[in-house]
Amino acid sequence: VSIATLIVILSLSQAFYNYIVAQFQKTGTDLMWIQTESSGLSAQKSFQMDYVEKLKNLAFVKNASPNFVKSESVYVDATVGNVSVNGVNQEYASIKNMDIEGQFLSLADCNHNNCTCVISDDVRKKYVYKNINPIGQQINISGINYTIIGYVAPSDNDRDYEISIEQDNAVYIPYTTFQNNYGSESLNLIVFTVNNVKNVDQYKERIDALMSDYRAHGGSYDMISVENVMSEYLSMADKINIFFVIFIVITMTISGIGIMNVLMMSTMEKKWEIGLRKSFGASRIDILRQIIAGILIQSFFGMLLGILVGIFAVTLLGAFIDSSLMVISKKGILLSVIFCFIIAFVFGSVPAIKASKMLPLDCLERD
Repeated sequence: VSIATLIVILSLSQAFYNYIVAQFQKTGTDLMWIQTESSGLSAQKSFQMDYVEKLKNLAFVKNASPNFVKSESVYVDATVGNVSVNGVNQEYASIKNMDIEGQFLSLADCNHNNCTCVISDDVRKKYVYKNINPIGQQINISGINYTIIGYVAPSDNDRDYEISIEQDNAVYIPYTTFQNNYGSESLNLIVFTVNNVKNVDQYKERIDALMSDYRAHGGSYDMISVENVMSEYLSMADKINIFFVIFIVITMTISGIGIMNVLMMSTMEKKWEIGLRKSFGASRIDILRQIIAGILIQSFFGMLLGILVGIFAVTLLGAFIDSSLMVISKKGILLSVIFCFIIAFVFGSVPAIKASKMLPLDCLERD
């Protein structure tokens, strides 16, 4: 039972691990962003647009975009709600690995302050058309009409709850249009992608040096990378793994104590056989080998049964969980084999040693 449980738990943990990696890869592990430590900052402590250009000039930065954010009201027929208006440039979609139906904002949209927009799938369903292509339609946000040129493609799997830093009710407009329409809003977030995620720590040092004048004027910011966030999630998954492994080892150890007592009784029932073998010249080592061999053989079949039950349970769970994520844990099988034989040997040795020390006359004596 412990072996089957260990395989199932480690397989579930591996599925969770795979899910985390898959979801962050959709977001893009090369994504980084810098953000001011609090919102509503004065113009002096907010980012300036030239920081975006400075980031683009760094050799390791692929794309960079400002990300102005403001909550505004949306009016569609009789429907009224709030959306998150994001002022971004033409590189934003590639930075966020966004799958766009239609087209995203262009350089021309940004240069000419066009009132065009791209909407999230959530906004499309709530405020525009749930089952009709919204491209070419207009959406009124706080009294300003924006022409929809594209929307974020819906997920193929309704159960696919993606790990994302993106808001569901988002509308993306050119950052120049944002500055014209909401000029009082400060730039508190810049997003960008880098060449090599393995060098994130080195990149942070270079960016800190670039932002030295910003800090000199009293500004403070956080720099975050998806790679580091993913590492934290995976580290948490590893800790959960270790906890469950320790718990199951303790369970197997407690079971081993019970097995030892049963083996002790079983050995006492074989004392006639032990006595006869010793009478015909069997040594203590011979008796020890015989009993331990029997225990290991029983453990092997118990382990084999546990592995088969565990594999069956994981396969069954795979019918309810994404089969591409739910895989049989090879680590679980390996640990099961190791723990099984260690516990069998350790707790089987006690009755085996006791039996090997018994005297022939004591074994053949009638109770």
